[in-house]
Amino acid sequence: MIAVSAHARERFCERTGCKSLHRAESTLKKLLRDAKRTRRIANVQAILARGFAYADSEYYFNSGWVLVVKDGVIITAYQASPRKFV
Repeated sequence: MIAVSAHARERFCERTGCKSLHRAESTLKKLLRDAKRTRRIANVQAILARGFAYADSEYYFNSGWVLVVKDGVIITAYQASPRKFV
């Protein structure tokens, strides 16, 4: 079972205007369920820029959203161009 961090719920609400943390969690889980696993083209630069917390993370892409998953937990979600992923 996948979990969603408080950080991911809060950032998703900020980025979408969603008012409910419960709805944000539900939406993130649905996005992940239908997402395709991917990897960053410039992964090394991303790790250095954002810190080593992302070093062991998996990236999933769905409908313009990137979901970052580490140890079975969605740790954040952000919108990105598909050109940055393969």
